[in-house]
Amino acid sequence: MNPLQDSFKIYLQALQNALAAGDATEHTHRPALKSLIEALEPGVTATNEPKQVTDCGKPDMAVRRGAVPREAWAFQVGGYQVLHKWLKDRKGRNLAFADLHHYQKVVVALAETIRLMAEIDTAIEAHGGWPDALADGA
Repeated sequence: MNPLQDSFKIYLQALQNALAAGDATEHTHRPALKSLIEALEPGVTATNEPKQVTDCGKPDMAVRRGAVPREAWAFQVGGYQVLHKWLKDRKGRNLAFADLHHYQKVVVALAETIRLMAEIDTAIEAHGGWPDALADGA
């Protein structure tokens, strides 16, 4: 067998064992699903019953590749949380790979924007802060 087949075999065996006990619920199967998801895609983390972080509801399971930096998630433009709005605008749609790739680019752009903003703030402080940093000869 190959690793993919092995992962599914382990998953199905776990389901059969849980069902054989006679008292399984949906929640009983989630640890096996978590293991399957993480086995199929290295670098992916599945979290059963993650805490609610938005007003979009509480998912049964969250699947992530890497982490979105907290600062990027919280970043706002015009009063809107950029990443939250991007996802909310696509709620109910099946996202294509191109959509996910675009989202990853937005995360990187926000992280870089935050880094540059901090660099600018440091330069302003080094030159006397506002408004002195803009004075002639500074």
